[in-house]
Amino acid sequence: MRLIRDSSWLLNPSLGVSLLLLAIIIAGAPTFGFDAEWIIISLGGLLALHLGVEASGRIREGGSGERSLLLLGETITFLLLSVSFGGIAGHQAPLLALLWLITLNLLAILVKSGGRRFPLYSLTVYSAGILFTVHSFAQYGSWAAVRSLPLTPPEGAFGMFLIFISFPSILQWLVNGNRNILSALFIALSITIMLLHGFRADAALIILSTFLILWRRYPRISYTFILSLLALFLLVDVIRTNLSIPVSERPIFRLSTTYYYSKEVLKWFSFLVPPQGPLWILSIPLHPSQSIGRGIFGKEYGITPTMFVGLSIASGIFGMLVLSAIIGLLAGYSYRLFLRERDMFSYAIIWPLLITRVEIGMSQLDLTLVTGSVVFAILANLFNGEHSATSVK
Repeated sequence: MRLIRDSSWLLNPSLGVSLLLLAIIIAGAPTFGFDAEWIIISLGGLLALHLGVEASGRIREGGSGERSLLLLGETITFLLLSVSFGGIAGHQAPLLALLWLITLNLLAILVKSGGRRFPLYSLTVYSAGILFTVHSFAQYGSWAAVRSLPLTPPEGAFGMFLIFISFPSILQWLVNGNRNILSALFIALSITIMLLHGFRADAALIILSTFLILWRRYPRISYTFILSLLALFLLVDVIRTNLSIPVSERPIFRLSTTYYYSKEVLKWFSFLVPPQGPLWILSIPLHPSQSIGRGIFGKEYGITPTMFVGLSIASGIFGMLVLSAIIGLLAGYSYRLFLRERDMFSYAIIWPLLITRVEIGMSQLDLTLVTGSVVFAILANLFNGEHSATSVK
């Protein structure tokens, strides 16, 4: 029991990434051979991420380092939002990005302390997310119909985004109030809604957030959610695919194909600086896995590029190293706040993203969530004095 409680090192943001990358190459290399370029890029990205995590330990709360980190987060969030809005708003994209950034800052400032207060704002956001997601699914009515589309319906994607960002604070409020039955029902509802469009990674985000929130108070129960990830993977795989591969061998098959696809992608997109421009693939209105599979190679399905290969395609090898270091810096600082119980919001978003995106790659929305959630957590702590950012409303 004590070993379970003292296992905070397992939650380090660079450890989970390391283990998953190791699993990918162990599963794929015996069949497809060792690829030196894939290994160099993956190790380079992992090293940059780890150095960022280590550097975050030098940042003191309330000091100049934290203010610099806040400015960095604000700047990157604005740039990523501008890229995201570029395809639909044209020259007005920077203005829209600025308005979203102002809203993020105002919401953080308005957060009130008191972990047991009713999370009205989060429940409003969560309810809106359910409406968007359910309405989106109702337009098609089945997993097969949704997955045949070139991308997840925007309405459904936005609804799942709202559910994901509001989930941690609501569950934390329920757990703090010893509302065990309501907590279980809330978790089950959230996972079910996130599975409506048939993508396991969306439900995995909720499961991993749940693990973090329950980890301190109910350590034994929390680890059952990690085990449930494997069950979820196998269940969805059996339901939606007709592979002749035994169920027990499917996780290895998935990891090995991820290795194959990601190393093949590097034959086409391996540059120190991408000739298409920085954040090129992130500006395409498809998730990187779908952009590479359907948009670039003409496949009928997405191709999982892994996180570091995906970032290198978007910004070149040099840009990938810089982005990885920044992600590590922000994730490492959020991890410290989490361990000190100064935040139950940002790390419950960042860690699930890192774990799931090791395989499928990061989109500009994923990067924005990393930077924006840290901005929110720092501001919420700053304006709550000695109180934590746990009580996100």
